[in-house]
Amino acid sequence: VRQEDNNSTSSSAEGPGETIMIRLGSDGIPVIRGQAMSAETLGAFLQNQLAKDPLSQVIVLPSGGANTQSLITVMDTATRAGALRLRVLRLEARQ
Repeated sequence: VRQEDNNSTSSSAEGPGETIMIRLGSDGIPVIRGQAMSAETLGAFLQNQLAKDPLSQVIVLPSGGANTQSLITVMDTATRAGALRLRVLRLEARQ
């Protein structure tokens, strides 16, 4: 019975979890679901979401004009909030 419990735990741990997308504009302000957030507000939001689903994936979508320091700040905030699955995706326009 214990072995079956471990298998079900493993299966659920491998699940995709929720996806949280953070857009980072050229102004350096993170935006989630259309709402601009300060670093403190972003940290609290992520802590709350990650407490509900620790396997949530956090995806940061920086604009081409976003500066590196703003990106690092968002990544640090997500890591401190407990993000285990963090990705940065930069969308490039086709020419």
